[in-house]
Amino acid sequence: MTDISPRVVRKKKRGKQPQTVSNFTFTPDQTGPAGRNLPKMPGSQEAWEIYAKTPFPTRKDEPWRRTDISNIQFEQYTLPDKNNHKRNPLSYQGIITRTDNLDRTLVFGDHIDGESLEIPIGQGVIFTDLKTALEQYPQIVEKISGKAVSAQDGKFAALNAALANTGFLLYVPRGVVLADPLKALLWLSQPKTAFISHVMVYLEENSQATLFYELASDEDVSEEIFHSVNFEVMVEKNASLHLVELQNFEDNVINFTHERLRIAENGSLDMFFGAFGSKLTKSFLDVDLAGAGANAVINGAYLSDGEQHLDLDTQQNHLAPHTTSALKFKGALLGKSRTVWQGMVYVAPDGQKTDGYQTNNNLILSRLARADSIPGLEILADDVRCSHGATVGKIDEDQVFYLLSRGIPHKEAEKLLIEGYFNPVLSNIASKPLREQISTWIQKKLESYYG
Repeated sequence: MTDISPRVVRKKKRGKQPQTVSNFTFTPDQTGPAGRNLPKMPGSQEAWEIYAKTPFPTRKDEPWRRTDISNIQFEQYTLPDKNNHKRNPLSYQGIITRTDNLDRTLVFGDHIDGESLEIPIGQGVIFTDLKTALEQYPQIVEKISGKAVSAQDGKFAALNAALANTGFLLYVPRGVVLADPLKALLWLSQPKTAFISHVMVYLEENSQATLFYELASDEDVSEEIFHSVNFEVMVEKNASLHLVELQNFEDNVINFTHERLRIAENGSLDMFFGAFGSKLTKSFLDVDLAGAGANAVINGAYLSDGEQHLDLDTQQNHLAPHTTSALKFKGALLGKSRTVWQGMVYVAPDGQKTDGYQTNNNLILSRLARADSIPGLEILADDVRCSHGATVGKIDEDQVFYLLSRGIPHKEAEKLLIEGYFNPVLSNIASKPLREQISTWIQKKLESYYG
């Protein structure tokens, strides 16, 4: 397993500010995972101590400068009740990543503290809920827990490390190639509840897997739900992971994520990241290219409406020579929504022969919407090829006029252009049925806005 400690580039505080954020009412005796009679996560007590002494982030912290959490009433949230989930999520039509292979779908979140949710895959593959992972596979958990995302990474990262109460583990042994995709669905339906997740994905050398990971919630719940996750991915030497992650929460969910994907020598990552839901999301998505020849391709899409606030912070860390990464995020904004994308390509002194690229495009569809796009480079090597780009603009009126001249109504013309705008990133999803499902969902969201 790779043992390189990345240097994560995070801008420093802009100054001191009185702490005004209300606090959770959780206590240290709830660690392990919180209040659910489960074995403790490795290092949970130490993580609690870090959590307790770490202040909540404020807008004086550069990564949080454009996201204000001071009005969130954290004290209202309790821990999940295993007897309080509202419906079978597999019957909910709002789920995007529908598959016929329900025997390869792991549902977690509201489905807690019952019997093991492990999905039998064979070939030594482990695909199971957090409870079963801690009880039956502690040696695998030890290999990854806290190795990619640390409790030192922030207030919410420490909270997740200390109080994880749901999550899953995917472990693929050396040399195993999974031809069929696996699906994990996080389902939330309990109001005023804090779901604190820990997700672990570990691919050993020369293995391959495809994972669909969706986060969804019940549309019939009107009160706020809180979700936070540490998502740790380790792709070892010559292994390959195809990952599709879709955040599709309803507009009453507060969502904070710390995700780090570490790619070892000649390993590869092909990822699609979709952010379509939630009331507020702050997401840290880091990819560490930690071994020579590591490669990562990350495509993303976000579509916001209403008063949604999506703040996406991405970082490509080139820590070894001959590594490549390409990130392309496309967003469209409706209503009074606001999005933030902050990107960084970091090249370590040992990262010679790096090829790193990032771009972010934003389509403003309402005069009340706002998009901030902030690319960045920090290069400490002298033989690299790195570039970045960002755009914020409106629909091309010439293109609209062309469609109008062909007899297409104005609203239909705009919807067609928006769908075409997303095609370059959606086309990189290898699964055709999933591409079509996401495209259909985008169409439905546009229909609900345009009428």
